[in-house]
Amino acid sequence: MRNGRDSCAKPVDRVSQWRESICRQLIGVEVETGRAEEFAGRFANCTIGRSNLAEVTATPMAVFRTNDLIARDTEPFHLINLVAQGRARAIQGRNEHVVGIGDLFIQSAAQPYSLDLDLPFRIVTLRVPTALLSQYVFLTDAIYSVPLALGGKTASIAASVLHSLKDNVREISREDAELAVGAVLRMTAAAAASLAPPSRTPSHASFGRISRLIDQNLQRPDLTPALVAKLAGVSSRQLNRAFENEGEKVSRVILRRRLERCRLDLLSRVCAGRTVGDIAFFWGFNNLSHFSESFRATYGIAPSALRRVRFQES
Repeated sequence: MRNGRDSCAKPVDRVSQWRESICRQLIGVEVETGRAEEFAGRFANCTIGRSNLAEVTATPMAVFRTNDLIARDTEPFHLINLVAQGRARAIQGRNEHVVGIGDLFIQSAAQPYSLDLDLPFRIVTLRVPTALLSQYVFLTDAIYSVPLALGGKTASIAASVLHSLKDNVREISREDAELAVGAVLRMTAAAAASLAPPSRTPSHASFGRISRLIDQNLQRPDLTPALVAKLAGVSSRQLNRAFENEGEKVSRVILRRRLERCRLDLLSRVCAGRTVGDIAFFWGFNNLSHFSESFRATYGIAPSALRRVRFQES
């Protein structure tokens, strides 16, 4: 792997060394193994934009994410896991499922979980900041540790892209790797949405439904909170309450999701012939100055500069 740090790709025969690498570069976990002298494992990790792509391989073990380890994190994040070899009993919250080869499942790093891996295993993991994942996936406890294949065929597409990214990340640019991550997130979002998870409260249900409605209408320049309320068939007061209960504001959700779609288009060779303004207007912005200011504030670089750097490095 490349596109950032490439570490611990060589086999190791000590549990402590293997675990230390994972805790330092991916996620803090505790592990329990059988006979330590029989342990063998590998860990490879690389950085792709704000995300990390890792491949974790080892002999059978149990893995635990504890509250003590959660408290040490400085930024909330989630894991999108693909089982490439072996199987696991994945438990998080009230969810408990056996996941096998080809299964894709999400874990929240902000909550305890466990994985019981009773066979030699290989798992490809995409670590994604929660702030980024929430721009694609409606995050709810009901989807954690659940095989996304239960939500439909789009999960297999996401799994294929993730596995291909792992295999080819050495051969592609950092920007192309980010585009592949975006594709994984979009397909993961479609699969997770199809699971139709039960809602904690009526407002939580409204948040999930309206969140998906926003994604479907991002290209509309007139997509304001008032229009969202109208499309959803709720009052503005109900709309605001549903989002406030989730710690969100409707206008901020619309802006963040539009900016992320623009960022991916600016990195894409497919959109190389389109101007920055064309891309901004396509995703619903109607003021180029506002778009540029918001983009710079979010990503620390002007949209034109991002594109210039991307294609100079290609």
